[in-house]
Amino acid sequence: MKKRWFIALLLCLLTGAACAQPVFSDLGRPFEEQFVYQGTEWTETGYRSENIAVSVLAQRVCDSDVYVADLHVRSTECLRRAFGSGEWNASSEKLDTLARENSAVLALSGDNSHLLKAGYLAANGQVWRSRGNQMRDLCVLYTDGTMTACYAPVDHELIARQMEEGLIWQTFVFGPALLDENGKAFDSFPQSDVNPKNPRAVIGYYEPGHYCLVQIDGRGTFSVLEDRADNEGMTLAETARFMEELGCQAAYNLDGGQSAAMWFRDGVISTPYNNGRAVGDAIVICEPQTDFDDSEAFLVE
Repeated sequence: MKKRWFIALLLCLLTGAACAQPVFSDLGRPFEEQFVYQGTEWTETGYRSENIAVSVLAQRVCDSDVYVADLHVRSTECLRRAFGSGEWNASSEKLDTLARENSAVLALSGDNSHLLKAGYLAANGQVWRSRGNQMRDLCVLYTDGTMTACYAPVDHELIARQMEEGLIWQTFVFGPALLDENGKAFDSFPQSDVNPKNPRAVIGYYEPGHYCLVQIDGRGTFSVLEDRADNEGMTLAETARFMEELGCQAAYNLDGGQSAAMWFRDGVISTPYNNGRAVGDAIVICEPQTDFDDSEAFLVE
């Protein structure tokens, strides 16, 4: 299955400059036409239902295999966090396990926030840690589908009030933010210690209900998209420029290195360094949970 998937993706491969610009075929389709309204529709590189539309593209960018999942959701409830044993900081699991246990269509390794000593963490509308981290940017996904980067030092009292008012669905606390308030790439990250070329996992935001999940392979793993080529990974600056080229209005760096991996349909599609490792959390794209109390509050307008 994985080999057939990659053969299909090779048809999408961009050639030319080492840092080629990304291309999507469906970005111009109106929001309401992204979905299907009877059953589900699977292809080798996509999935559509009445709630979710996913299109995955693989290409070579900056001498690395890069996987970009273009994502539309009708409700932010479809963009969830999965934890080992179902609870933050309880246990770590391989991405494949987290994806399958949560009936995911698509999954990306998360921020491994349990490894950080501080950082305000909300997941699926619940606060798991209220202690703020003034040294790190915070990414916030609101229940109305908007996503923003809060640059350090973060006003955690404001975040706490917004959480109490039921406005926040997810926060991510690894970082840094990759784009400024105008969607332009930062060219330096003096406060970060993860600047060198590395495997990356990134979440990007276009508008409410429209996001992308990005996986960048690296650390010398073998390319599956180009013969006799290795994956170098990207620096933070290269990653930021790539997210700007995608057209994102906000983008946020998640935990990378050996943790970074993307799962789609029935398995991990990227090439994690050293076969990857167990992670504390993942972003999982799945159909709405039936036990959610007030899902209408999460519908994207």
